[in-house]
This record gives sequence, C-alpha cells and structure tokens, in this order.
Amino acid sequence: MIRITAKPARGFYRCGVYHPPTPIDHAEERFTDEELARLRSEPHLVVEIVEGASAGESEREQQLKAAMRKVMEGKQKSDFTKDGKPTTEAIEREAPGRDITAAERDAWFKELYPDA
Repeated sequence: MIRITAKPARGFYRCGVYHPPTPIDHAEERFTDEELARLRSEPHLVVEIVEGASAGESEREQQLKAAMRKVMEGKQKSDFTKDGKPTTEAIEREAPGRDITAAERDAWFKELYPDA
C-alpha cells in the first residue's frame, strides 16, 4: 500500500491526483513506476510504502472524509446545514474533483461525529 500525505495545509496536486494534508492510502497498482518516482521526489508530499497493509477505504472516501473534517474545523456558518452538518458543496470545495451525495455525507458524518 502507498500512503501519501501533502505537506501544504490546502493539499497538493501531483500526477493528476489531489493529495490532502491527511494521509490517504492507495493500492500499489494505483500509480505507475514513473508516477511513484515522481511522487516520491516531490518535496510537498510525504510518500510511504506500507508493507503488509491493504487499503480499507477507497481513495475517494478517504479524500471526502478528510474534506469533511476540514470543513468541520473551519466552522464557517455558510458551510453548514440547519441541522449542523457540513453542506455537500463545502465538502466538494475542499476535495476538488470529488462529488459527495447527501446520503454519503450523512452516513460519514454519523461515523466521524457520533456525538454531534
């Protein structure tokens, strides 16, 4: 498994993929050898090869959950619904190129913030 974390707080794009500032696990076959070499040489990224591990959540799910956490930390009133959940638009803004449904948002919100 390949674990990638962006150093910049806003994340970082490389090899056509948005890398958030929280660790995201990718299947080993996700990147070509050339892409992996490019990622490893990028100073704005931390790239780890994790032996014997498998990616449980999809890359998409990890990125959207990281985006949800970022919205929750920001606490901008316009980014939240009346019941206190982050809007799908706010989450998508933090994870460019990723779409989230309200049902996914609701399920992940309950998982990440069970006491909310």
